[in-house]
Amino acid sequence: MPAEIKMRCSCLPSLPKLGWIARLDPVRGKLEVYHGTSVECGDRWVVEGVWGEDFAEGEFHKSESFFGSGIRIEGNQVYFVPSSTTIDRIFWCRSDGEILVSNSLILLLAVTGATLDEGHDYHRESLSILRGLQGYRREFSIVHPTISEFYQVFMENMVVSAQGVQYQSRFRLHRIRSFDEYYGLLTETLRGIKRNYEHPARKAPVSTFTTMSSGYDSTAVTCLAKDLGVRDCFTAREAYSMIPRWLPGGYAVDDGTRAARQLGMRIHYLESPRKIRAIDELHFLATPYPKNSGIVLNEAVFQSMATHIERSCAAAAVFLGHHGDGVWSIDIEGELLRPDIVREINSGLNLAEIRLKAGFFSVAVPFLFAINIADIVEVGASPEMAPWRLNNGYDRPIARRIAESAGVSRDAFGQWKKSVCNYYRYPNNPTLRSAFFKYLQERYGVGPEKAYLSHAANQAALFAQKALSHLGICPGEYNRLFFMKDLDLPFLMWIWSAGILSRHLAGQIADYFPQARFSR
Repeated sequence: MPAEIKMRCSCLPSLPKLGWIARLDPVRGKLEVYHGTSVECGDRWVVEGVWGEDFAEGEFHKSESFFGSGIRIEGNQVYFVPSSTTIDRIFWCRSDGEILVSNSLILLLAVTGATLDEGHDYHRESLSILRGLQGYRREFSIVHPTISEFYQVFMENMVVSAQGVQYQSRFRLHRIRSFDEYYGLLTETLRGIKRNYEHPARKAPVSTFTTMSSGYDSTAVTCLAKDLGVRDCFTAREAYSMIPRWLPGGYAVDDGTRAARQLGMRIHYLESPRKIRAIDELHFLATPYPKNSGIVLNEAVFQSMATHIERSCAAAAVFLGHHGDGVWSIDIEGELLRPDIVREINSGLNLAEIRLKAGFFSVAVPFLFAINIADIVEVGASPEMAPWRLNNGYDRPIARRIAESAGVSRDAFGQWKKSVCNYYRYPNNPTLRSAFFKYLQERYGVGPEKAYLSHAANQAALFAQKALSHLGICPGEYNRLFFMKDLDLPFLMWIWSAGILSRHLAGQIADYFPQARFSR
């Protein structure tokens, strides 16, 4: 690598607003970056995101509180930097002596002409991050005549230097001994993030939003965000449930209206994903979904939020509660207490492509200081938190204390666990559904009748498993693909949607990346 790295940035309106693709020639020290309209560029850095330190310094590669992605040149080293969460990542590969890096799997597929492998089970690529930063698989299988594989990078810097490609952590353990210490760290960092996104040097103004539900995590995060001046929240009227909404008990309702009104928030109701635009649904579907797995949630319920931001904002920071179930529960034990972010479910990852298109940063607040989970859980279970414990199966005293201290009444949130996300097996948009069924028929000889039957049979099996679990007859581990296991519709939807989007993008950027014509 030469002593001086020369960088050239080009804005391409055809790219997603926050998307970027970098081409690095390590021999000549030449770095070319192509980016969307809301990506920020400095003399030695490119970024889409917010972090807890000064924006003008551009030192997000040193930050523990970085939400987004970016590129930083320092000396004769180039840092490619993913988010400080496991719900975003960057991808890279080697091609013709160059290193190609992007914050979008779809974009890297497009510029290389690579395709996903329909015969490969992406279980390890998609779910290994649940085992933590020490156990995840970087190698990512693709099909290409000359590129052997892609690589994915979560939460650690990818550093390119004369020594080649290396990985570098930017996190350190903190000693957290009380709620006040933890709350102080959170609020101090969030104030730094506020100063960052309000910095006058930004070319794309950053709007702010939060999400609300009737649960703990988003409610606590909204209380923290309100202290920063955030006033707009999105909430869903329904939860994902097999129980009809009209039955008493509220099990099918995940409406955060009551708590939002107590906080004085402006409420935006999420529209049903059944009304989703075709192009948006493709971006929700185009996130890695391993075969035979119920671990990856589809979060298309946020489609109207994405549309609002895309149409109304240059860029936005959306404060989210993802991973609150990990750090704020007091029932965490075993390997979940490890400092390298071990999770049971990777909620939030499904937003990775749609957020780039819409133009928002996923500010998942519970990831802040999450490597200190053992201390945080100990604080939650400590005697000082007893007034905020309910002593039931859904008990998160830290989140409850944050919310109740902000003025949310005890019975307005956190009564039982719900979810607004679901696992569906064919597109909601009618046009997309017809196109997907045509793909199944032409590629696999499967007509819509079998697809509908597969979905209905597996939903019935899932309902039966849940009922038996509640009765204590079988364990609470659900097989979401019980019948017709050879017809894994969510996996095929991912392969299909990623192909459509990457081919579309390839046509937009072929003048800059001739490789985009491979395999098309």
